[in-house]
Amino acid sequence: MSRRTWVFFLTIQTVGEVCLWAAHLFLSAVGPSLLLIGIVLMLPGLLVSVVVVEKLLWMTSITVHQMLILEVPVAVAINAAVWLALVRLYRVLPRRR
Repeated sequence: MSRRTWVFFLTIQTVGEVCLWAAHLFLSAVGPSLLLIGIVLMLPGLLVSVVVVEKLLWMTSITVHQMLILEVPVAVAINAAVWLALVRLYRVLPRRR
């Protein structure tokens, strides 16, 4: 991917994580809205990382808060792999003219 695409990807991931972590700070309608925005921006990596991290680390000495922190790099790595696959698929598909 180009540098511009990586910057766009990292911006989307950062905004998604900030929305997820800031959602609980707002008691008005802003909180659930931020949560929804964060979930949508972090898909599909968020869902897979939750399952993987909790399956591997549940019932260990790691706290729930530490598991939440571990889910962040796993989700970003999964999303990066999905973005790379989509970019390569886009390049492989013939362009219609």
